[in-house]
Amino acid sequence: MPDTAGRARPVVLMFAGQGAQHPRMAAGLHGHDETFTAWMDEAFRLLGPDGPRLRERWLAPAPAPEYDDVTVAQPLLYAVGHALGRMLLEQGVRPAALFGHSVGELVAATLAGVLEFADGMRLMRDRMALFADTPPGGMLAVAASVDDVADVLGPTVHLAAVNAARQLLLAGERAPLDEAARILTGRGLVCQDVRARQAFHSPVVAPAVDASLRAWDAVRLAAPRLPLYSAYTRGPLDPD
Repeated sequence: MPDTAGRARPVVLMFAGQGAQHPRMAAGLHGHDETFTAWMDEAFRLLGPDGPRLRERWLAPAPAPEYDDVTVAQPLLYAVGHALGRMLLEQGVRPAALFGHSVGELVAATLAGVLEFADGMRLMRDRMALFADTPPGGMLAVAASVDDVADVLGPTVHLAAVNAARQLLLAGERAPLDEAARILTGRGLVCQDVRARQAFHSPVVAPAVDASLRAWDAVRLAAPRLPLYSAYTRGPLDPD
């Protein structure tokens, strides 16, 4: 993509995590772009018995009640993000960097060649089962600094992510998280529920994270073939 002086500008492909899902996301491309269509069809095939159900949820004009659950949102985010990335790569886009948040980081790693899509889908099916059994919870986006929310953090409400100086994600079981939102809103801070039914990136889901490591042990990982950045270290991921 050239700039106003005709020079090539670098392109970064970024992939969102839980909370960005919405009905029919990118569905208009299905049946119109060959690459996107092929990869989405492959995703639903790899999802096995869950494939028809998730395809129906994806194409429905309005979200089903469970649309924000890990069993729907995350496999769809992974499949759609991956299909969009493949479509752009097929069209000749050569990204200067791949970057993702949460399940979007798995998309970025797959597109960079760290793991095969079929392995990613197997991991996703394992994740769906394990995380669905965690206690009911959620996530809360807060426009504040860490110091602003320090007194509501503790054994039941956790700092899940620091996305910017005043962009935080809190996570926890539902009742304590709602109480934290009430307190912070009372101080004039902007709070917004994230569309998630699980308390991702918090100790609430730690047992599911530990259990998921067994599936990762069976996956062959390769060095990234495209520049891949980590949301954890904020730097490029090397082969090690």
